[in-house]
Amino acid sequence: ISDEMAQHLTRSGDKIHVDDHFRTALPGIYAGGDCVAPGQDLTVQAVQHGKLAAMAIHNDIQSKVEAA
Repeated sequence: ISDEMAQHLTRSGDKIHVDDHFRTALPGIYAGGDCVAPGQDLTVQAVQHGKLAAMAIHNDIQSKVEAA
């Protein structure tokens, strides 16, 4: 994302706020791993966040298709 768009992200320090499905404040932008979670930089945690975000993206797209 551009620097201009990044200014619209909600943050606490260097961490980006996301909802339970890893959605950021920017529509269509998801984040996970060490940029959202405090603590250690764990690959396993980042992979899990990616999996959960992918499921949320799929569900978001599916709900838009069904609504059309």
